[in-house]
Amino acid sequence: MVQVYEWPREWHKFVSSQFHLRTAAMRSEGPLTPRRNPRLVYQIWTIQVSSKSERGPTAWAPKDAFFARLDGEVGKFRFSDTLRCQPAYNRARKLPQEPWSDDTLWSDGTGWLNAGYVPPTAEVDAPALAGAKDIIVRGLPPDVASGVLTAGDLLEIRPDGIPTETSNLYEVVRGSGTDAGGRAGVEIRPRLRQSFATGDMVVLHHPQGVFQLSDADQGMVFRDSNMGAFGLTALEYTG
Repeated sequence: MVQVYEWPREWHKFVSSQFHLRTAAMRSEGPLTPRRNPRLVYQIWTIQVSSKSERGPTAWAPKDAFFARLDGEVGKFRFSDTLRCQPAYNRARKLPQEPWSDDTLWSDGTGWLNAGYVPPTAEVDAPALAGAKDIIVRGLPPDVASGVLTAGDLLEIRPDGIPTETSNLYEVVRGSGTDAGGRAGVEIRPRLRQSFATGDMVVLHHPQGVFQLSDADQGMVFRDSNMGAFGLTALEYTG
């Protein structure tokens, strides 16, 4: 079994970031016409981030150790887009969250979601084959005319709720409202990396992809006196 490490959420403190779906195409040109005929080859996520400077090895040394544990570009790690951790529907509303009955919250400071929020996870509503660009998601707020899942939202699919060793991170490119049963059909990119079954988990809060550093020089901690900062570029791992 491949070991996939997880980038801690508390380390998502960057001064600049890029989280981009890179598209590569093959094209051909006929000898008698200038018209090009591009054909899609693949799409993969690429990330590039720069951290803020932190004071003292207590702050930056654990990051250095994380990269050492990755064995450079060999290891794999799970990473999410820090600016798209929830669907836009939730970000626009900021509905209050409810505590437990004793007025305490979860360990991360969050509470129970009120009705009307897009939940942390949903489910695939119908089987979808590898290569498909449309899926149906269930378990969303019902009877919403539009915008529950909208273009630009990210989602991760986990068979039987189990994170995969290869990346299954997708971007909604055409959103949808929901029906009375809380179902919405959306178009996504990249096309499905693998087939999924009814009931497979759809992660909507902090969806993650699986990545590898682009080369062995990534993740190097740069030190200035007692301050340390790092940057990294990584490519999606699809197997």
